[in-house]
Amino acid sequence: MTDKVILLTGYPPFGRHTLNPSGLVAEALNGREIRGYRVVGVTLPCDYKLMPPLLVGLIEQLRPVVIIGSGLAFGESQFRIERVGLNLLDFGSVSDNGGHLLKGEPAVKDGPTAYFTTLPLLKVVERLRQEGIPAYLSSHAGGHLCNHMIYTALHLVTQMDIGRPLVGFIHLPALPHQAAAEALRDNLPLCAPSMSLDLILQGLEIVIQESILGLDSLNRD
Repeated sequence: MTDKVILLTGYPPFGRHTLNPSGLVAEALNGREIRGYRVVGVTLPCDYKLMPPLLVGLIEQLRPVVIIGSGLAFGESQFRIERVGLNLLDFGSVSDNGGHLLKGEPAVKDGPTAYFTTLPLLKVVERLRQEGIPAYLSSHAGGHLCNHMIYTALHLVTQMDIGRPLVGFIHLPALPHQAAAEALRDNLPLCAPSMSLDLILQGLEIVIQESILGLDSLNRD
């Protein structure tokens, strides 16, 4: 397997949401070559029991140099770039797709409290804004499966001899037709903020490009 793999993950619809743009973009970018690196896009199960072993297997098999997770943040208006993965599973009122509703459980028993993500975060936000795509840094990804993905990946790469790939997570807005359909379904006065699939795809390509540049800079050092 090539040592120039970018692993991009997304999730399927969950809860009351009928779409999840993160799974769509993972599928759309799967197989794409960007700056000489091959993107492997995978939709992970939105199930706290099924997701970790699949993610671990992908990382062990592919040995990616960059791991980028993505997920839906319904109600968000822009790219939300996450700084930290917490050792926390706290699903609030939204069960995962396996029907599990965790309340304050650790993602990894006796694991560190948190890990910092390792993408070039400031460069990513700056470049997205330069290209006209709203973006900002977020302290952490909450306590659901998006946070679980970050923590699982970061915990694994600290344990494995795989060259410490860059790891990060991007929360995405809803799609316009999704926001409209859900407002219609729920009889809401306002639709949730949204972003077109084309713009989301462009933004994730930028995230990948900047991650590769950050990786190349580290390799030069």
